[in-house]
Formats: sequence, structure tokens, C-alpha cells
Amino acid sequence: MQVLFFELKVIASAFFIVLPTGFLISYFFLPERLRKYFYLLSPIFGLATISIVFQFADFFGITPGRLIIPYSIFAFISFILLIIKEDDFPRVKHCCVYLLAIVLLLIALLPMIKAGYVSVYGNCIDAHTASTLGDYLTYHNSASKVPFVNTRPNYFLLNNALVGKVRLGPMFFLAGLNGILNSNSLKTFQATSLFFYMLAIAGVYAFSSIALNFSSRVSTLAALFFGLNVLIVHGNYNGFISHLMALPFVSLGIIFGLFLLKDYSIKAAICFAIIVASLLTIYPESILYAVSIPLIWIAIKLIRERKSAYREILMTLFIVFLVIGVTSFPSIIRVAEFVKYKKSIGEFNTPQARAIAGDIRYFTPQTEALGIGVHTHGMTASNYSPVQNAIIWLSFSIAILFIVGFLIYSKGYILLTGFILYIGLAYYIFSLTFPYGYYKHIALSVYLFSAGLAGALHYFYYKKNTRIITLAAGILIFLSIAASYSLFLSNKYLLEEDKLFTPDKNIIELSHIAKVIPTNSSLFVLQEDEPKLSWVFYMLTDFRKVTVADSTRQLRLEKKSFIFLIRKDMVAKKYLQYFRRTGKVLWQNKGYLLVSKLKN
Repeated sequence: MQVLFFELKVIASAFFIVLPTGFLISYFFLPERLRKYFYLLSPIFGLATISIVFQFADFFGITPGRLIIPYSIFAFISFILLIIKEDDFPRVKHCCVYLLAIVLLLIALLPMIKAGYVSVYGNCIDAHTASTLGDYLTYHNSASKVPFVNTRPNYFLLNNALVGKVRLGPMFFLAGLNGILNSNSLKTFQATSLFFYMLAIAGVYAFSSIALNFSSRVSTLAALFFGLNVLIVHGNYNGFISHLMALPFVSLGIIFGLFLLKDYSIKAAICFAIIVASLLTIYPESILYAVSIPLIWIAIKLIRERKSAYREILMTLFIVFLVIGVTSFPSIIRVAEFVKYKKSIGEFNTPQARAIAGDIRYFTPQTEALGIGVHTHGMTASNYSPVQNAIIWLSFSIAILFIVGFLIYSKGYILLTGFILYIGLAYYIFSLTFPYGYYKHIALSVYLFSAGLAGALHYFYYKKNTRIITLAAGILIFLSIAASYSLFLSNKYLLEEDKLFTPDKNIIELSHIAKVIPTNSSLFVLQEDEPKLSWVFYMLTDFRKVTVADSTRQLRLEKKSFIFLIRKDMVAKKYLQYFRRTGKVLWQNKGYLLVSKLKN
């Protein structure tokens, strides 16, 4: 029940907070001349408002999750009252109907995909758990027993590991929707990811074409660029190689898009979409390399045609930069505090330091916020100082905001810009709002798929194509259920994981186990679910050997004399009695039992 309640809060945050808040703010504060963009500007205002509220709540010690329910109730009731009072926003009413229908279906159909999802999800968690635990954590895969070493303390980065591609983000939950996929079938996994990425971006462009009269080839080319970028870059994801692969491809894609169409504003919009797509998939520094020359070329062309745009562009950059700066301020303070904490406890990458300072995951989203919400791959406090992070963030922001600025002020194409910016902001805001890394990926998938396919649904509604409407609606419901249920399973895992990772007495006590037993001893960890105790490999670095058993039978067959660390709630009571009867209890607390010298 607790897990379901947590899941409903997340659904509420995505569907009942963002849009109602944005609608209310747009209704009361949007100038009359911008009312025609009400439908697309509202989500942006909603996301920005929620970001500010939740970030400052977190900064002052209030858990953002505690605000979700009362905030959503207030926003949604206010929004309903507004709709009852006003009749001049039919689009808003239609949007409410869509949201209510989707949420009801999500709640009713959540269990449908459990079997297929769980079959792969465990392997994903293994990699994720391993990558959270430190710089030199060895992850033992249960099938091959090949160790994968994570050399950087970023929680989604396992370079070329068995399931390293899971960090593709929005697509990792799709693996579980198909029972034939497993953690070894990366080619199939990438192909599935590519297909749905292309489908989503095509849906977004279909929606845009309603207002801008885009041709179908624009949607096709955008999807092609986006999909090929994912495939090429991640197909060769190997450090410097990915940089080299990204540079020519993104640059050529942008230039080709510019020459394809006559109108520079539309061309710039396509370029912006490609850049946003790239931001979600590759190293930040790769983007800076890849877009530098095309951006300069675009800027020169724009300035030549519209000399009066200087002031508008600068003002737009200032306003957007100010908003992002305000929302990131608590994060910057948090990072500064963390660095100070790090210095006070000495070297960070030790079990003792992590036990005292708390898990790095609680700080990683904040440090990632300095990278304007994209996955910064190692840009955490343990890699860079706040000043270095700020420089990276500034460089990044200028490149993106320049495009945003002149798009907003070029020939009224704010509709397309707003919608794409909405997707980017969803990624950024959710990286700030939730304390775990893959929340923002799943949240992005909810927005991207739902918005893209809802756009396609809207587009074909005008075309009176009943079959396409039915198909798009079915896919929209399916993907929404998948994304939402992935949140459900993630939350279920995280609620269990928090029992281990919360920096409480259990963890601190475990970090001092070495005081109880000799340093050169071998440790035998008995558990039935390997990921749940993966952190033992890191916390207990003083031991000569660590072996993991997944069954008591395997333990009994072991002839050597080991010291055994047993998680009580994962072992039957009769086996706990067996250990206490046949061995010497060295140490125990509420959750764990340490036994040595078992008698045969």
C-alpha cells in the first residue's frame, strides 16, 4: 500500500501539478498578445514554478514529496474552478479530459506489464546499484562472473559494462516490456530504443505541424536525425570515440537541416531539436564541440538578416538564465556544503567517508543541475569544484539559450519552440525535483511519449483518419502505462533500498566490522537477492576475499572456514538458528548477523 501511495504521488506530480499550475499562472499573468500560445506556454510556467517551490522546500529541509499531495489538490481544484468559470479555453478542457482518462487507465491497468518488466529489471538494478557505490567497486555479474569496474563515482555510468546501455535513459524500461529481451541483448535493446525514440519525436513534430503547416518530410527527417544520433553515438560509446563520432554527425545534421528548407526560422527549429536530442544522449563536452561551428554559422546568418534582434536575444538570454539560476541556487549551495563536508572528513572515496557524509546519490541530482539538467557523466562534487561546475554550466547554457532566444523572437514560431523547450525543461526540472537519477529519465519518457503521441492523435483528428487515431491512442495508453509502471517498480525498489543506504546506525556499524574480525579474513555474504547487499563489496574493503552465496545449500557445501555476514530478513529463521548454534556470533544489529567458525 505504501508503494502504491508513493506511485500515485508521482503520477500526481506529473499529471495533476505541472499542467494545472501552468494553466493558472498563464491565465493570470500571460499578456493578451501571448494568449494564443496559452496551450504550450502553460507547461513551461508550471515546470518552472514547481522547480522553484520544490527546490527551496528541499533547501529548507522540507521533503518535496510531502508537498506533492497538498499542492496537487490545491492546483487541480483551482484549475477546475477556473474551467467552470471561464468558457474561452476549449483546448484546456480537452487537455483535462485527456489527462483524466490517461490517469484512470494508468491506475486501472498498472499490473498488466509486471511479468515482462520484472524479467529484466533485476539485471538493470544490479548495474545501477553497482555504479552508485564508489570509484572502484567491482560488480560481479551472476552469469559470467566477469568483474566490471566503475572508475568514476557517477551512478549511471558503467563504461561498456554488461548492462551499461541502461543509462540511455527513457528507454531502459522498455526492455522489460518484452520477455525475450535480457541484459545481454544490447543490439535488440538499442533497436527497440531507436524505434520508440523515432516514434516519439515524429509525434512531437506531427503536433507542431498542426500550427506551422510543416510538411511530412520534416517530421521524417527529424526522427531520422534523432534516431541515427542515438544509434551511432551509443553504438560506439567508448569515451573519446563517442566524441569523434558525435562531432561530424551532429554538425552535418544541423547543416543539412539548414539547407533543406528556405525559412531560416524553421531550419533553426530543426537544429534546436537535433541539439536537444543530442544533449540527452552524449557527453556534454561532445555537444560543445559538435555545435560550436554550426552555431556560429547560424548566428551570423541570423544577425545579417535581422540586425534588430541583438537586444531581444540578449534580453531573452538574461531572463531565461535568471530563471535557471534561481532554481539552481539551492543546488549550488548544497554542492558547496558537500565539498566542505568532504574536506572535513578527509578523502571522500572511503567507506568511512561515505558512511558519515551519506550516499552520493542524494547529492548527484543537485550537481547535475549545474549541467542544466542533462546527464553530466561524472560532473559531481567528487570530480569538479562548484566553480568548475559553474563554468561548465555557463558554457552549456549559453550555447542552448542562444538558440532558444532567437527562436522565440523569430517570426512567431514560439509554438514549436515552446513545445520542444517543454520537453527539455521536463528533463531539467525532474532532475532537480527527485533525489534519484533515473527519475528524470522516466519522467522525460512520460512527457516525450505522451506529448508526442498526443500530438499525433491531435493531428490525425483534424485529418479525420479514424484508424490512425485509434492506433495512436492505443500506443499512447500503452507507453503511458509502461512509463508509469516503471516508476512504480523503481519506487518499490528504492523504498527497499533506502533501508540499506540511509546513513543510519546500521551502515555506520557495518563500516566498523573490520574492528571485530582480522583484516585478512575472508567474508562470505549470504543473501537471496544479490543487488540488495552489493554495497558490502565497497563498505568492507579491508577483507581479502568476498564471496556471495544465493542459497544456504551453496554455503553448506563451502568447505573453507569463512566469516559470514547474513541479512536476517532474507534468510529463514531456522537457518538463523543454525548459524547461531554452530558458529560464534561476532557482531549483530537489527538487520545483520556476523558469524565465524562454523562447525561441520
